[in-house]
Amino acid sequence: MRGIFVAAAICAALSGAVQAQTEWLSGMPTAKQVESAVQGRNERDTAAQTSAALQMMDGVVQSLSPKPFDPARLTPEVRRRLDEYRAARERIDAREMEKFSGSRCEGDQCEKYLYPRCAQKYAFSPEFYRVVMDRHFTPDWQRSWVPRVHGTLWQRALKLPAGTPLPAGFADGLPCAGAGAGEPGLLDYATAGADIGRDVLAGLLVGDVRTYRTPRVLFDDVLPGLLLAAAAAAVLIVLALRQTLRNVTLDRGNARKLVSSVPYELDLFAGDLQGYSRGIETITTVSGGQNNTPVTSSSRSVLHERFFLVGPVGGELEVKLTNADSGARDGHRMTAAWIQKPGATGGPWLFMRNHTMRTTLWFGNNAKKPYGLRSWPVWALVALFFGTCIWVGMRADTLRVVKDGWDVTGHLVLWCGFPALLVVASLFMWIYAIRSRRLARFRREVDERLIPELDRAAGF
Repeated sequence: MRGIFVAAAICAALSGAVQAQTEWLSGMPTAKQVESAVQGRNERDTAAQTSAALQMMDGVVQSLSPKPFDPARLTPEVRRRLDEYRAARERIDAREMEKFSGSRCEGDQCEKYLYPRCAQKYAFSPEFYRVVMDRHFTPDWQRSWVPRVHGTLWQRALKLPAGTPLPAGFADGLPCAGAGAGEPGLLDYATAGADIGRDVLAGLLVGDVRTYRTPRVLFDDVLPGLLLAAAAAAVLIVLALRQTLRNVTLDRGNARKLVSSVPYELDLFAGDLQGYSRGIETITTVSGGQNNTPVTSSSRSVLHERFFLVGPVGGELEVKLTNADSGARDGHRMTAAWIQKPGATGGPWLFMRNHTMRTTLWFGNNAKKPYGLRSWPVWALVALFFGTCIWVGMRADTLRVVKDGWDVTGHLVLWCGFPALLVVASLFMWIYAIRSRRLARFRREVDERLIPELDRAAGF
């Protein structure tokens, strides 16, 4: 009697073990269900999707079966389901390949090559795995069994949000929806080359950052934004370089007239210097002394000069200078020149010619104003670069292409930062080199043409 109970217990345990090992089978679709659920763009696309889905089901069965996998050790139900998947897939593949078995076409775009390429395209797409998972498996089954399925594509698909569709245009054109041909033409080569180029650029976009979806998904999504950013960068570069076209010179017929791309005028006043005074202001700055910090102090001196120029026929001009050290004295004859916008009265000093001492005090910083050079296009270019990198990282995070979008941002800043820095530095150097050369030429022109004329007019 005891032996009967022991045998019954062993049978029950074995039955429970077998049931536990095949519990997942009830949640899997049959081969007919897989076939009936697929509706592609054409016969080739439908067959390719079905074949790829059946291949996926075959892999699920192998992953969830006892290890090591041996078809002879499977339960009858599991073995029957596995045979259904394989038989259906072999039938579909044979039917599609039979259509072009007699073709002598040898080009890459031949019909006989398109079907296996299309099937492989689906078989290596995490998004397609996600679509099949949502189509045939319940959420509970996915949570319980998909993590146990071997394969990187399954794990990537599991990380995608439920309901994730195939990328836009995934099945457009060759090899899934387009018509095949014999030998490819020039357009075919161009299309294939463009497709390869986009894949390469997509890979460069994420670099060695681990991805959970193909980088092409991210590239196709951000391409319009990247093109817009490139157009904005081109506009900023043109604006920056356009400033270098501005020039300042003296009129050929009248050395006292300023010719400038930016509206500025040259004004002059000549007279005898009177009421000269100067003073030195000392500015002392003290810091520290709190929370037992040492007290530090620094001082600097500022030279202030003030005098009047009295014209020979009346009128006078007050002159105030800071840290100029003009070397002027009462009685010296001097001409003051300044630049101003049309309609304005007064402006920054350009130079002061001391006819008595035969010296010229040149205000270099003020001489730069007529050129109107601004650095904001360059800084806007820098902001555009970093903003684009951050935006691409955010899109990568939103699309679940990578685990953390900041990894993509860091990759772009690291690998694209040096070329961007080179462009910015080149713009800065070019703009300011052009301005320095033109400023030196303008000063030389003033020394050679205007100063001698002013000396003669002053009687020297």
